[in-house]
Amino acid sequence: ADIDWADLLAAANRALVTGVLAARVGDRVPEEVQAFLGTIQRRALERNSRLKRQLEEATKSLNIAGIRPILLKGAAVLNTAGPGYGARILSDLDIMVPARSMAMARQRLEAIGYRLYKPEDNPFAPMNLCRERDAGMIDLHCRTKTRYPGFDFEDLVGDCAEVRLGTARAWLPSPTLQALILILHDQLQERDYWRGLVDLRHLLDIAELARGPPGIDWERLAAHFPRGYPRNALDVQLATLELLFGAPVPVPQRPIWTGFQLRRRIVQLRLPGLRS
Repeated sequence: ADIDWADLLAAANRALVTGVLAARVGDRVPEEVQAFLGTIQRRALERNSRLKRQLEEATKSLNIAGIRPILLKGAAVLNTAGPGYGARILSDLDIMVPARSMAMARQRLEAIGYRLYKPEDNPFAPMNLCRERDAGMIDLHCRTKTRYPGFDFEDLVGDCAEVRLGTARAWLPSPTLQALILILHDQLQERDYWRGLVDLRHLLDIAELARGPPGIDWERLAAHFPRGYPRNALDVQLATLELLFGAPVPVPQRPIWTGFQLRRRIVQLRLPGLRS
């Protein structure tokens, strides 16, 4: 009864989790809020349906050239999480191919109408490919954008299972590998660890992966992060995951630095002006 719905919906919109919020609260909300959430949920489901068809078409085109991509981030989560997570709003489609196949992959996607959106100077950056008729762009990767630790197609494909997208075939990372990619992206690539920021959407993805079968192998996940700032970044993300969502993460005795960074994140969430 004391929820500030305008504030909550604004936060959900910024984090692109409004569709998930709609699925969680059901009809236990004021009528106007229910109408708004229902509209967003329907539109998110329709958008994701279009993105899935787009992903199937792109993957099928890559398969013709003998390329089977790895699904990354949201594209992977939507093919792993339960049906109640289908309204998670995707911004784009991330896929990974071997470095030697990048030129051919681009050629195959351009053959079905894609064009390069904006060249990147960073050799680790993905190719951003777009078509005007689509709901979102395709980000074509050959490795993670992080340098340390960094992973390429060959490093990841061994922890993937084959998945069918209609008549097309792709590689779907295990939940543990999906969590690895999301944490690398937020904590190290986007520098959330150093800035004390939280990407709520991806944190919610990890919580969903942790709850569903087969769950996340936390020891195997930690083994991918070298000691030093990469392991610290992982610890802070897991501590945040436990605090905000009650995720079943291991709770070893955490160093003082992890506790400090966690408190810093919470303070910045409550007092955004301190972020600067």
